[in-house]
Amino acid sequence: MPVDPSNNIQGFVNAFAGGGVRTNLFKVTGNIPGYKDNRAISFLCKAAQIPASSIGTIEVPYRGRRIKLPGDRTFQDWTITIISDANLSLRSYFEAWSMTFNSHVSNVAPTNFMRFMPTWSVTQLRRDGEALRTYNFIGCYPSEVGAIDLSFENNDQIAEFPVTINYSWWEAASGGAVPATGTGQENIQNTIQKNGINIDSGF
Repeated sequence: MPVDPSNNIQGFVNAFAGGGVRTNLFKVTGNIPGYKDNRAISFLCKAAQIPASSIGTIEVPYRGRRIKLPGDRTFQDWTITIISDANLSLRSYFEAWSMTFNSHVSNVAPTNFMRFMPTWSVTQLRRDGEALRTYNFIGCYPSEVGAIDLSFENNDQIAEFPVTINYSWWEAASGGAVPATGTGQENIQNTIQKNGINIDSGF
């Protein structure tokens, strides 16, 4: 059997043109309704994922055998990690955004809650910093604002916390992100003031 002449280290180098995609070259773009400087999200989001999706399986039995057919598509939750700013302002706005959908005390939510569900995105960047591919998450809201672990032993560390974001579906395209506004145009200052949160964005 003849040997493929391209099946060597040079063939691998040719296939690996551009040096591959670096997982630390990315940008998250988002809009928390009411937040004064959403640019800070791109700087303070230290970790994210390119999203997954899966198609279910429909098994149809026939005489002791099963054939498998493609079912419905589902989208997994999207988790990001945020570096906390000195005033905890970004975390406070995530908490206020969450309270918009269900108040901690009164257990109520606005009937127009979809106005608080903007589009977020994550963009994979090339080595030169240009946008390579962008995933837009449609209809976002924070299902969990994660804990900040505190300890006397935590020297030389900056506080950070995870945020789990639910969405309806994602769309992918080459290049940069769409404006991350979506339907989240409603200002949540009333929610913040009603719950007695004193926030100075600090940016």
